[in-house]
Amino acid sequence: MLSCSLTGTAYLLGHEFHIQGAALGAHTILMWHGIAAMIATMALGSVLPFHLKAGLKSKRKLWSGLSQLAFWLLY
Repeated sequence: MLSCSLTGTAYLLGHEFHIQGAALGAHTILMWHGIAAMIATMALGSVLPFHLKAGLKSKRKLWSGLSQLAFWLLY
């Protein structure tokens, strides 16, 4: 997730705001951002179902977890 954020920020700064850098805004940064996004999506998708099921079973901090899930789905 961190690498996805960093590469996305680097591309944004280089491409949209025209901040000059050696590789900012280049196609390579965008490629690495896509790879990082795919890995982050697979990691989140593989962990989330088990994490949700365990949280619902334990009933600890139920309102906090459900409100975070609701805000995440609205985002």
